[in-house]
Amino acid sequence: MGETRKKVEAELAAEARKFDKSNRGVHRFNPIWQTDDDPPFNWTTNFQLVASNLPMDDMRDALERVQAKFPKVDFPA
Repeated sequence: MGETRKKVEAELAAEARKFDKSNRGVHRFNPIWQTDDDPPFNWTTNFQLVASNLPMDDMRDALERVQAKFPKVDFPA
């Protein structure tokens, strides 16, 4: 049905590493969690920027790219 949590979090980590390489500071996505607030997706997360001048919109865009690629995650019951 959906993708694994591990795979989605790995994809988010890869996005964060791209920002680390191209911008000063530290960029991280927190672990994902299940949500029913946004029907096309069943998961979301927060992110952190430390000592970075990267616009927060860039992190949001990365989150949206990963959600578009993996809209559904299988969460254990």
